[in-house]
Amino acid sequence: MSDNEVHFFHPRPGPRERHLKRRYRNPLFGDHAVVTQDEVIAARTADREDMDTFVKEVKRLFDQAANLPPNVESDVILGLKERCDQLYEQSCGFGADLSREQQALTRLTEVIMKSVWQGAGNDMQARGELEQEEAARAEHYRLLEHKLIVDLLSPVSPIEEDHLVATLLSESETAVQHALHLFEPEHRAAMLSQASELLDQLKRRGLDISRWQARLALFGGRN
Repeated sequence: MSDNEVHFFHPRPGPRERHLKRRYRNPLFGDHAVVTQDEVIAARTADREDMDTFVKEVKRLFDQAANLPPNVESDVILGLKERCDQLYEQSCGFGADLSREQQALTRLTEVIMKSVWQGAGNDMQARGELEQEEAARAEHYRLLEHKLIVDLLSPVSPIEEDHLVATLLSESETAVQHALHLFEPEHRAAMLSQASELLDQLKRRGLDISRWQARLALFGGRN
């Protein structure tokens, strides 16, 4: 092993390092399966900086919420709720234990939603929409338990478009099954074609592709 080859990954990596770990010595990624320790260290540093920024953003959000005027505009309340959702989603991607911050964000969301429900009054249509929103949020939070989902949804996703198929083929069947719902049917069809061709290439090179075929089947392809 040369000095610049990967010696170790963090046991609980952040988004950037996690994707390097996906790629490392993974034939699905072709030339990008080569990962150096320098890349890992740089990714880990960037992930740590993002987490530090996240913690500061959470504090800023709670400071703003604590200093709201009595008759605050509804747009401000809804803006706080949106930031709560965004920060919660981001928190699920880090390797560190951020359960305290997640619990705080959940409690603030509940407080905000209580105010929104009160504003809906007896408007049955508005109340129905709020019920749907809360059910969707609960389902979304469950999906965020899969790091793959978090990485795909991130505005600064470490998964580039040309890594998408290889990434999906590399992940657990459960995670992939959920992740595929994020894509439109035509996109899934295109990915199926790309995934089939990729596995055919690896098979022609003499590699055993059986470990990836179950994931391919989830795209709607052959077993």
